[in-house]
Amino acid sequence: MNCIDAIEKNAQQIIDYLLCQFIEEKISDADYVRSVKAVIEGTDAFVQTNLELTHDPALLKRVLSAYAKDRWMNHLAKERLETATVTEDGTASNLEYFYYLYDKLYEKEQYPL
Repeated sequence: MNCIDAIEKNAQQIIDYLLCQFIEEKISDADYVRSVKAVIEGTDAFVQTNLELTHDPALLKRVLSAYAKDRWMNHLAKERLETATVTEDGTASNLEYFYYLYDKLYEKEQYPL
């Protein structure tokens, strides 16, 4: 395992831990996303100051961001989307809202108005 893989796996383990805390302690969506953002931004800052670790630091940030969002959405699919309304094409009507919510919480660190 090279250094960048170790950094990525470490950050993913922290994100997984935060998701467990989110689920077990019923932490708010905003607090979870804010915490995940801190992990991602901190990891990115470390890699940006140690450019010898990777040729594309932005790739790691994108991978971690997608990982955190996917883990959160998978949890929501199990928890919240079971009670979601289903449209004629068989998809949950509020799935798009959860993607929107995550993005807004990540960008602005608060619930959208």
